[in-house]
Amino acid sequence: MTTESEAVEGAGEPRWFAVVTAISKVLGIVGGAAVTVMAGQIVVDTLMRFLFNQPAANTIDFVSYWWMPLMAFLGFAAAQSERGHILVGLLTDGLKGRAAAINKIVTLVLVVLILAVLAKYAWDGAARAFDIRQTATGGTSVPIWPVKIAGAVGWSAFLLQAVAELVRAPVSWRPSTPSAEQVPATVEGEAL
Repeated sequence: MTTESEAVEGAGEPRWFAVVTAISKVLGIVGGAAVTVMAGQIVVDTLMRFLFNQPAANTIDFVSYWWMPLMAFLGFAAAQSERGHILVGLLTDGLKGRAAAINKIVTLVLVVLILAVLAKYAWDGAARAFDIRQTATGGTSVPIWPVKIAGAVGWSAFLLQAVAELVRAPVSWRPSTPSAEQVPATVEGEAL
């Protein structure tokens, strides 16, 4: 169910905003599934160690090289979409009006630039890993090149989500007239 604020925010926005948000949410679901699989694999490994004195094969490699990177990199865009990142307002809580808007836009521009660099290097690393069909180091042959590609997809989705927020930012700070519900009720000049 869409809340009133979400419906107003999405009104009149370009279609690609909705596509980017949908991609972010799907990636977040996949990242959440990675957490579930990781938890299941750790439980199986622990039970096997306890019951049979034998660990499940490659558990540490899969947790380190698959499940943890998937849950992190695929969850970034979803967290940005839901505005779920932690904000530290120590320096910005006192900003109002135009100063707050400028701060938000400058911050988003910096975030977009940093994410563009991260996405570019993630794709470069994923291409190299794909070319050599990179596997985990050590005695295992767990392939890690697919996760590197997924990580690059995650950074790219995070970048697109930040670009969408940057494009949306100037529109969301235009002054608006308050609705009837936002104006406090008064009786003979006194607030209720």
